[in-house]
Amino acid sequence: MARLERLEKIKNIISSRSINNQEELQSELKELGYLVTQATLSRDLKYLRVVKIPDANGETRYTLQQESSVSTMPNLPDHLEGVISIEFSGQFGILKTIPGFANAVAYLIDRQKLQEIMGTIAGDDTILIIAREGISKNMLAGTFSKYFKGLQHKFQ
Repeated sequence: MARLERLEKIKNIISSRSINNQEELQSELKELGYLVTQATLSRDLKYLRVVKIPDANGETRYTLQQESSVSTMPNLPDHLEGVISIEFSGQFGILKTIPGFANAVAYLIDRQKLQEIMGTIAGDDTILIIAREGISKNMLAGTFSKYFKGLQHKFQ
């Protein structure tokens, strides 16, 4: 029962205030009487499908995956905060972000469910974009320009 209560508290905290990292969340939980290790908290976040997204201030914050939709994210995905550059070669694209933003940006790209893109693989500051068979780099550039306004000047 303690785990289920803790999971509910985590959801409430993340939904009600901006939490930027696990240490902040761990501190909030401690104030409520829940002492958890970093490993337990990490497992809880994964179980709850918590993701980090960039906010309007250029910082990242936690959000519950089912809550994060394109319509509720300020200035996103139109401007994709944190993107430095994007380059295509054949069926692949490399998108560079500021450190820590790649997962959030990849999530936004995948969330669009674009027919031209099979998926993405994200690191800390780099995303590999994998296009479907027969999709050219020009088609990919056009798709990104259409769905993610503000990236045109970041193409290389």
